[in-house]
Amino acid sequence: MAILTRNWLDDQELKLFDFRPDKVDPAAVLHMTGYPGRGNKIFDLSRYCNHGTITGAAWTRLPSGLWCLAFDGTDDKITVPDAASIRLGTTFTIEMWIRSSGTTKGLLQNCVTGTELGIFQMGTYSTKAYYVMRNPSNNLKEYISLGVAINTGEFIHLVCTRNGAIFKDYKNGTLDIDKADCITGVVHTTIDTVIGYAPALAQYWDDMIGLVKIYNRDLNSQDVKALYRREVICVR
Repeated sequence: MAILTRNWLDDQELKLFDFRPDKVDPAAVLHMTGYPGRGNKIFDLSRYCNHGTITGAAWTRLPSGLWCLAFDGTDDKITVPDAASIRLGTTFTIEMWIRSSGTTKGLLQNCVTGTELGIFQMGTYSTKAYYVMRNPSNNLKEYISLGVAINTGEFIHLVCTRNGAIFKDYKNGTLDIDKADCITGVVHTTIDTVIGYAPALAQYWDDMIGLVKIYNRDLNSQDVKALYRREVICVR
């Protein structure tokens, strides 16, 4: 698995990819980046500085010029310490590029605050992406979406938004699923954000993840399409 990122010292790449800190959406609470030479840290460009710690991953460079962290699917992950800014509320967006091997693997785990609290997880089940809310006291599913088709071996732009009672799932800039929230009950929990691993399921990602971002607002369809068009050159 890999987390795509870029070399911030290369002016030509800055002009090509335009991932400068001043271009970061002010609603971003996590905007992962980094490059070799910073040890086991991967830095967050958002104003909240939710930096992550890399465990077991090795740097490599993609043909496009982006750097990546290669994960082995066994015990590699990125951990972002719990903070109020990064906890998911009743309005949020999670965005990432993924390449799947077609197996069941974990992508991300975070906690949810607000009127419904619990553990939010993302991953893939065979050739489908899933999003699930779990009650940490009994591990029961409170919400699940299992319908976004993943093409094995290809990079997919995956976006999940929530606005109150509505979850929306986007694939490659296009709305794929629009579903009402079916969460019930209130559960209090705080956990670290983990990328490349879903601890509650003990599942590690074994292919690639890139350009991970979390926002404290729900991106609309125009926002999502613009991001896809801007970033697709980086991964294909």
